[in-house]
Amino acid sequence: MREPGRRLPPRSPERADPRHRIGRQGEDAAARLYRSAGFAVVARNLRTTLGELDLVVRRGSLLAAVEVKTRRGGAPERTVGDEELARRARALAAVARVLAPDVRRLRLRVDVAAVVCRKDGTLEVLVLPGRELPCG
Repeated sequence: MREPGRRLPPRSPERADPRHRIGRQGEDAAARLYRSAGFAVVARNLRTTLGELDLVVRRGSLLAAVEVKTRRGGAPERTVGDEELARRARALAAVARVLAPDVRRLRLRVDVAAVVCRKDGTLEVLVLPGRELPCG
């Protein structure tokens, strides 16, 4: 039993839930893919009052929040609904000016990165770019 008010030490990677490890691998793979496409990763696992953004990437005046879904099979992109995308859009809009203060005409977008972990351990990443959002 732990003492009241005493924090537990963070879990070691060996003890962490395997789903978190796979999720982290998916986020790493998605970040690599965006970098290879000329984007800079501005933030990872950014917690806002409106929700968490898995990745925030930027290329020029485009700032995109990326919702990364990693699964062992199937179609991870099907697990992302319109309501979840709308929450990510609101969270991105709330932090956009802080993340890219130098851009006068900022363009915003919410993408989905669907990552499938194959039985042989390889990762397959499919990026579904979203529509640009109104930015005021």
